[in-house]
Amino acid sequence: MQSSFLGSGLRSSTQRCFAPSRVSPKACTVVAHYGGRVNLGGGKAWERTETNQNGKPVKVKMHVKKGDIVQVVSGKDKGTVAEVEKVISTRGMVVVKGVNITVRNVSPRSKDEQGQQKRQESPIHHSNVMHYSMSAGKRSRVGYKLTEDGRKVRYLVKTGEELPERSFKQPAAAAESSSSDSSAAEPPAGDAPSSA
Repeated sequence: MQSSFLGSGLRSSTQRCFAPSRVSPKACTVVAHYGGRVNLGGGKAWERTETNQNGKPVKVKMHVKKGDIVQVVSGKDKGTVAEVEKVISTRGMVVVKGVNITVRNVSPRSKDEQGQQKRQESPIHHSNVMHYSMSAGKRSRVGYKLTEDGRKVRYLVKTGEELPERSFKQPAAAAESSSSDSSAAEPPAGDAPSSA
């Protein structure tokens, strides 16, 4: 397929359209890219992530959020129940407390220091964990439903219990009310009422 606008060298990435000149050509999409590779971000070859049109990393849809109680379903720590400490949405991985501990050797920076071995949790793929119900002692998939209030909540499919909404940001209204309560309780030192 040749196009006067795109040049004769570009071809369709999905299919090739070969049609005799007497028959009308098939409609097909022409995608101009280099060597058929996915658009990747910069950095080292093993650190490259797929990027969108704006150059930002593509985020992976995950069923786990920070603060959820999960059970590891595969790997060397299979069966461990713990809390999710961190979610890495660009790689589709989670860091679970006490799971996948790796040892990192740290060399001394000066003559007086000694070398160390640091133990830290490494990320595991989100498909290797499932939500866990502490009350029922079962692991379950997560579902979504609407409450009577019209809120969309997450719940465990096996047990039916709702997962708590964990907000790690303090709402602005609550922050203002807590600061106004503390100021009302004790007046500033310079504005003390004088008894005359």
